Amino acid sequence: MSGTGIFKKITCRDPVLSSSQSCSSCSYGSGNNGSLNTGPPADRQDDTLAAIPTGDKQQAAAATQPSHTHVASFRILAKARNNAPWTPQDDRRLVALRVQGCTWGTIASILSRHRTACSRRYDQLSMNGWPSDVVECDSTGQINPMFAEHSENRELLFRLVNQGTSWKQIGYVFGLKANVCQIQWRRLRRQMDHCSADKPAAFDDQLEAGSLDRRRSISSSTSSSRSRTGFQLALTQAVQDYGPDQWETISQQVFDGKFSPAWLRYQYVRHEQERTKWTKLEDQQLLSAVRAMIEPSIIGQCSDLTLSQWEIIASGLGGQRAVDECRKRWRKLRLTNPSHNNTCMASPTQKHADQKTKTDKYMVWTDEASARLKSLVPTCTKDEHGKRLIDWLKVEDGMKPLGYTKSQCKARWNRMIKISSLMSTSPVMAVTSMTTTTTSTATVAATVAVPSLSSSLGRALGRPWEQQEIEALLRGVADLGDGAWARIQRKHLPNRLDKGIQGKWNGIMRKLWRESFVNLTSIEHEAERTYGPVARRDLELIAVKWPHLISKAEKKHSLEKK
Repeated sequence: MSGTGIFKKITCRDPVLSSSQSCSSCSYGSGNNGSLNTGPPADRQDDTLAAIPTGDKQQAAAATQPSHTHVASFRILAKARNNAPWTPQDDRRLVALRVQGCTWGTIASILSRHRTACSRRYDQLSMNGWPSDVVECDSTGQINPMFAEHSENRELLFRLVNQGTSWKQIGYVFGLKANVCQIQWRRLRRQMDHCSADKPAAFDDQLEAGSLDRRRSISSSTSSSRSRTGFQLALTQAVQDYGPDQWETISQQVFDGKFSPAWLRYQYVRHEQERTKWTKLEDQQLLSAVRAMIEPSIIGQCSDLTLSQWEIIASGLGGQRAVDECRKRWRKLRLTNPSHNNTCMASPTQKHADQKTKTDKYMVWTDEASARLKSLVPTCTKDEHGKRLIDWLKVEDGMKPLGYTKSQCKARWNRMIKISSLMSTSPVMAVTSMTTTTTSTATVAATVAVPSLSSSLGRALGRPWEQQEIEALLRGVADLGDGAWARIQRKHLPNRLDKGIQGKWNGIMRKLWRESFVNLTSIEHEAERTYGPVARRDLELIAVKWPHLISKAEKKHSLEKK
């Protein structure tokens, strides 16, 4: 039986033999080109059968077969060959062949290994270090012989990096992985800087030649040695002298072209973002400066301070904070700790600096607070450019005993107006009506209903969706797309809130994807089965006009399944 297939059963009287050995009984391993032959040779087998009577030839043929069997597979042999340990001689041959420019197929045929095993071993040597007799190493790390012995490869690597080529493309050029090329580039730079007297300049010049992401990753190990304080002070002073948009001039005049304009702008913006966080010491200094500026009897009326007074307060903080920042921070501190409104004897070490000002964003509006806002808004109006507007700063001052900010008051007022309009138009929500048609603030305030948390208004806002409303929602999404919930509410669903419309859309898509996954159908089919043919038509239009909405819903459904 010929052994030309991948899996062939080979009979042999001896144990499993290696590819270099042969078996005398079954001629295992003695075929040409590694072919596998079973049983005795053909001439011997014919002579043996000829000496036996014809009737007993079948039994004799069976008797000549060996009694023990084993299974040999090319795949099993290849796996064992690939998992064989690498000797130092194999490593040296592998590196030498790769440096000569041989392909992985050629190297695999020479080393009698699979090309994947050779590539994997080469990457391990690149990361962990080369054999000592292949390339000389220094304290900065192992250098790939491809770059250590060939200057043209080093020049090509530096030129590609200076051109901003991605590491993936660089790895494709040299036949290496992207991270291996990046590591080799760093080691070459450290080796050059180690031998050069001008180490910071050489490294920074090469650092600025790369992209922003590359600079972030490379400079992580060297930024600690650079004086961050002196650099930030020099950068801040340069921005004050030349302006916040003259980065090219700052790069050339102040830093002698050592840093690129994009990198300087990134460092300045990052420093400004870090600086915007108020520390406990700054809060204490702000409190002391405000108390020293105004009388104790009017300490709660800081909105009456003039611009020059706030400039003096800001300068007392070292010039690191703007006037508007100081004023807004003081308002936050007043709302967080009302004791600052009544006395100037409060200790600067109170808990106001440790309390989170974000918590007042989630304060619950009670009936008393809503009624106070309703009565306060008509008295805080002002005329500007022929329009009657609401002065929300005065509203905030009027709501300060309850601890509400300007943005909270404005958001609550807009919601009260919207709910009142829904109550006047929807028969289900006809709790009260607005009979006036004027648009003045006082008239609107007089007709705004104050929703109660315990009233039936909350249940009315969450009433079940009707079939016509669902069709209108799908039609609105097909017309305006995702994210335009306020426009959809005004044009298609005036009796619904925009947040409720968004939530219903997400619920519809989750339901359709869930049903389509269970029933192995399309979402269009499930839309027709659940909501009717009109819904299917609108959903097909959405899939054509806004395909990202369908894919985004599918992605959310797949994440929920996981």
